[in-house]
Amino acid sequence: MTPSSHTESNELPSWANIGIYLFLLAILAVFGDLFVFIVGFLGLTVIFTSYFSGKSSHEEHH
Repeated sequence: MTPSSHTESNELPSWANIGIYLFLLAILAVFGDLFVFIVGFLGLTVIFTSYFSGKSSHEEHH
């Protein structure tokens, strides 16, 4: 049997993902007005939740 060249990707821990999320929200709060903050908050939330829901369903199948 030949050795596999498959490498596992090292993902960030969940605390780092939450930290990145809060950091991006802080940037929106500091540099954006209310409209930009609301739209950015909704966009970031949708992006992060879709990433985590896709990640958990992918892990269940493998």
